[in-house]
Amino acid sequence: MNRRIAMFCWGLCSTLIFALSIAAALRGEDSPTEILLGKSFDDSAMVVRAEPLDVRKIVAFEKAGGKLGDLFSLAIIDPAAKQPLPNVGAKVIATESGLELVPIYPLRAGQAFRATLRLDLLGTGESITKTITTDAKKLPARSSVSQVYPTADKLPENQLKFYVHFSGAMSRGDVYKHVRLLDAQGEVIVEPFLEIGEEFWDGAQQRLTLLVDPGRIKQGVAPREIIGPVFEVGNRYKLVIDRGLLDAHGRPLVSSYEKSFEIVEPIRTAVDHKSWKLEPLEAMSQLPLKLQFDRSMDHALLQRTIEVLGPDGEPVPGVICLENDDRIWKLVPRRPWPAGAYQLRIDTVLEDLAGNQLGKAFEVDELRPLDRVIDQKFITIDFEIKPAAK
Repeated sequence: MNRRIAMFCWGLCSTLIFALSIAAALRGEDSPTEILLGKSFDDSAMVVRAEPLDVRKIVAFEKAGGKLGDLFSLAIIDPAAKQPLPNVGAKVIATESGLELVPIYPLRAGQAFRATLRLDLLGTGESITKTITTDAKKLPARSSVSQVYPTADKLPENQLKFYVHFSGAMSRGDVYKHVRLLDAQGEVIVEPFLEIGEEFWDGAQQRLTLLVDPGRIKQGVAPREIIGPVFEVGNRYKLVIDRGLLDAHGRPLVSSYEKSFEIVEPIRTAVDHKSWKLEPLEAMSQLPLKLQFDRSMDHALLQRTIEVLGPDGEPVPGVICLENDDRIWKLVPRRPWPAGAYQLRIDTVLEDLAGNQLGKAFEVDELRPLDRVIDQKFITIDFEIKPAAK
């Protein structure tokens, strides 16, 4: 009997010791904390983990108002960068054994990163920094340039922006190494675009905005006077995006992309909504509402700066379509148009290809009278949809 009790107690103690050792491991008391590169639970993406850690202290840190992103961060290592690059966009979550950093966009293959774990914020030690490098294995190319806007083959001498759309998410950091502007002789135009630390990507990293250096567009400004304008009337140019530009997975493009165009006279006047034409509609039809401009407009801004308010004052739901090199804006309604009074509401940030806005030219010509300036946030155009004739 005593032997059975002794064996029971020994087993209980063994179990308790095992449990305590597991708890100690979870708290990081026995094993040093490590930073490791791994795969997500569904094997779909690379993540970075810091474990083991005392989960109770992580919970206490959050309850005190701390942010997990301050505890655990990841930054790209670029030896050529003059200053440290910003942290990689990521979500940091607490797990049963520590922290997991999940990047918003896939980590590029063959890229070195610096992971930083602020143990000092948990009160469990000093900060840990580790360099990790993703697998540099070659992956098949998948992404491509799907379209470049503006689509017109004749552009004004003061063309301000190009929008490059990709079929998949792209990487950032070295875009200007893979984008070139060539003249008719194939010579590279030197520094045609405004290059700053942050490249101009949309949230999905599928649309890149190339901004032509405004200093080489505006007349009388030093860069234009010293270096010269980027474009000259009557000449042809070619925008090239080479296949070396990598997508978010570190893969090159399927192929290079070229857009050829000719330069015509500049547009230096403000956009005037009174020159626009709105085609009439009949009630209970589901034909698109068509708005025609006197010039090509900014493709991206057309998607978000115009809306139609119905008889009830609410926005009319539908699909926006752009045609004729962004000279025509259409709204295809989800339901037939009821009769009544309508209103087009246009945000005055809407621009043409040269950056001229509603009532405001991009640059002032001292030899011309000033354009009338529209100082309100929106302009409106009233119209009516009449009942169908019986």
